[in-house]
Amino acid sequence: MKHLKLSIPCMNQSFLYKGNFLDINYQELVQFAESKLGKKLTPELYFVYVNIEGDNFVIDNDQKLNNLKKLNSQVLKIVLKEFERQLVLHPNTICSVCQQSPIQNIRYKCVVCEDVDLCQHCSIEHSRLHPLIMLSKPEQVQYLESFFKKHMKKVKNILNCSISKSKSTVIAIKDVIMKKKQDYFGNVKLQQDQQIEQGQFRKPPSPEEEDVLNKTLRLSEIFEGQPSTYEKFVKQNKELTFEELVEKASEKFA
Repeated sequence: MKHLKLSIPCMNQSFLYKGNFLDINYQELVQFAESKLGKKLTPELYFVYVNIEGDNFVIDNDQKLNNLKKLNSQVLKIVLKEFERQLVLHPNTICSVCQQSPIQNIRYKCVVCEDVDLCQHCSIEHSRLHPLIMLSKPEQVQYLESFFKKHMKKVKNILNCSISKSKSTVIAIKDVIMKKKQDYFGNVKLQQDQQIEQGQFRKPPSPEEEDVLNKTLRLSEIFEGQPSTYEKFVKQNKELTFEELVEKASEKFA
């Protein structure tokens, strides 16, 4: 039995098909996607299979779907993609981290740091430090000018931000991130040293524990949840093969 995992990025969710993937036809795949979307598929949406090399294969008929069924994999992932929209450019902008210029599609502006603009990729790391404002269109920036003039100093004082407008902005951001990592990993190392001294340091996992861990991580990847959600389930059903686990988990977690 093979399983189908349908990923829908516009919903930021994935769904496991409860039937046998080998029995599904293209029209049933469309109906399954529509049932999760809650609406009919529009021409902008299409199915894609992405192999391990990162190549995209469009699935738009039964023949292509049947070719996919021949692959040697227990779980096949199909993505419901949306055709890329027209590229949006933000004039006279430069990403404060990667130096992309102009910033494309989504522009992010830090609420705390002065004159820090970020592209979508670089915004992920900085958002862990400070709140960001998202600009999807260049003309939206005019509404922010008065906000920054009136409230920048107040917001900066509230959050005790030490990053100011200068050429060292990128270095300052990286220093803050590195300090947080050093604090965390330094504490972990200290705890491990104390456990070794007290004879409490954990031994390497046994083959059985390793098997439970691997199955737990694979289930969390398929169902896109936290590993802790599936650990107890795997331990209770450790006599099952992974394929049997997926089938049973699809009834419990899908």
